[in-house]
Amino acid sequence: MASTPSLSGIVTTNASSTTDDDGERVIPASRRPDGTFRKERRVRANYVPPEDVSRYTNARLASGRPTPAQLQQQKEKEQAERLANMSRAQKKNEKRKVKRKEDQQGQPHDQQQQGEQHQKAAKVDDKEEKTVAAEAASDQRQQQQGPPQPSQDPAKQLRALNKKLAQAKTLKERQDKGETLLPEQADKVAKMDDLEAQIAALQLS
Repeated sequence: MASTPSLSGIVTTNASSTTDDDGERVIPASRRPDGTFRKERRVRANYVPPEDVSRYTNARLASGRPTPAQLQQQKEKEQAERLANMSRAQKKNEKRKVKRKEDQQGQPHDQQQQGEQHQKAAKVDDKEEKTVAAEAASDQRQQQQGPPQPSQDPAKQLRALNKKLAQAKTLKERQDKGETLLPEQADKVAKMDDLEAQIAALQLS
């Protein structure tokens, strides 16, 4: 074992254990790097001094492969260099793209709510279209049947005319609110005066 004499006469070693005359393992006395004295110590069998324990080495660092932190730093550096080489317009486009991606990832709940609202609006529009189509079919049937025959009961004629007049007034209100009517519905509104005249004539008879 390599050893060197110290100034105080105490032998300084690398703290490796040795065997004394009695066959026991001991760590010889030595001088620490800070100058303090380390006494001789007896050690049990198979004891390995801390100085002799091999240090842990990271396989990734030993092989020279970059760590995840180094990869992230490299990615950020490359992105910064790419932005530095872009024109002003390209930088704006890149920022918009990143922001759009973040919004899509951070707001799935809002997108779901928007989808539900669109579905509800589509159902309402479909219901209104069916209502308009039913009214148009009813108007067409009434036109095909023609005006009430004089031979019919006046009370029945009056009820039919009042029903037509009520429908015409409803369509007129919708038209006044800015809603576009079908040609058949507009024709029914135009005949309101004629319906009122027929009702008045029946009431006088």
